[in-house]
Amino acid sequence: KQWYQRRVAITAGIIMLAHCLYTFEDPFGAVSHAVKFLKPHGKILIFHEGESVCSELYTYMINRSDPNIFNSSLTHGDHTLTATKIESYIRDTHPELLATVTYGSCYYD
Repeated sequence: KQWYQRRVAITAGIIMLAHCLYTFEDPFGAVSHAVKFLKPHGKILIFHEGESVCSELYTYMINRSDPNIFNSSLTHGDHTLTATKIESYIRDTHPELLATVTYGSCYYD
């Protein structure tokens, strides 16, 4: 009945990180940690914003605001983190992974 003391090796064929990397203190470390749980030839599917207005607006506001009122430590996540930055990190740090990026767009009238 001491199941909680037993360590079980958990591996996955696919791990999905959907719009959550903004919230990690170390998003790149979170990706590297997730890689440890992949089965051989496993996949990580990451949904994340690309180079978009969100990151541009966030950067604009951070650079022009009173830091006592609005700064990166007061916000919930790092909205300057983009898919391009994540892709570069994966290619540099995990060359064993095949990194493929697909960009999509959504427009509202």
